[in-house]
Amino acid sequence: MIPKAVKNAVITSFVSKTKDRFHEYNEELDLEGRLRKAREMEGASGVEVVFPYELANSPLEMRALL
Repeated sequence: MIPKAVKNAVITSFVSKTKDRFHEYNEELDLEGRLRKAREMEGASGVEVVFPYELANSPLEMRALL
């Protein structure tokens, strides 16, 4: 049996502004900016976008960005 290659997806909300009760991390990015950052990450082969939480646009606009 041939082992499958490992694939890694980036959860796009994690490359934008996140916070805990003590601190805020990273800058706020729109979906286009998040996808741009994910594209630059070595080893990432996909993205996970939380709909509709992260998307102010329509699903068709998201598809165009992808």
